[in-house]
Amino acid sequence: GQFKGPVKDFATHKTDNKRSSRFEFKDVSFRLNKTNQWVSYLSGKVENRTNEATISNLSFRYGRNDILLNARVKNLVYWLIKGEKELLAEGQVRCGTLITQDLLFDTLQTADVQDIAHDVALDFSAKTSASNDTVGPVVDFDIRRLSARFEELPNIVFLRTWGRCESNPGGFVLRLDDFHATLPHGKVDLSGGFIMPTSRRMKLDARVHFDDFPW
Repeated sequence: GQFKGPVKDFATHKTDNKRSSRFEFKDVSFRLNKTNQWVSYLSGKVENRTNEATISNLSFRYGRNDILLNARVKNLVYWLIKGEKELLAEGQVRCGTLITQDLLFDTLQTADVQDIAHDVALDFSAKTSASNDTVGPVVDFDIRRLSARFEELPNIVFLRTWGRCESNPGGFVLRLDDFHATLPHGKVDLSGGFIMPTSRRMKLDARVHFDDFPW
């Protein structure tokens, strides 16, 4: 459909400098039917001015996971309402507990990595854009900091990387232009690409350097 009357100005971004909104949440709870998991104790504030949303201290529990988000997101309203592909976000995520299986929103799938992370800290920026060659949007990301403690896997002391991910008819593609990770027993530097075809047989084309490992 098409917007008509004064609303048509909203459709063309003409009202971006005039619109503002504010939402506050306090202990909101609901259940996601697709995963049968509860989102509970949702609290925080979302303000939107000049087409930029500021998310302040948005905290909630998802099943046994607890998450805190602070972020600024440009074009969030048009991304949600009109389905525009362009989005620019930067922020921080903190999790006391994060279960890898719960990162999948499909109960018929199983996470390739089964573990529980604690004290997760993520600082990020991301930009999405449209492309005629991909199934969905192209995402350029910058992970400025990632650290976490795992119950089974080695802890991530510090991780810094940036790159691009996209989905095309052949599968999922992840490109890392630069990847630096500090683990408990050494450091890893990597650059290259990962391809996950629809057959789920992952292909890796990358340069990897290990340093200070006791091997």
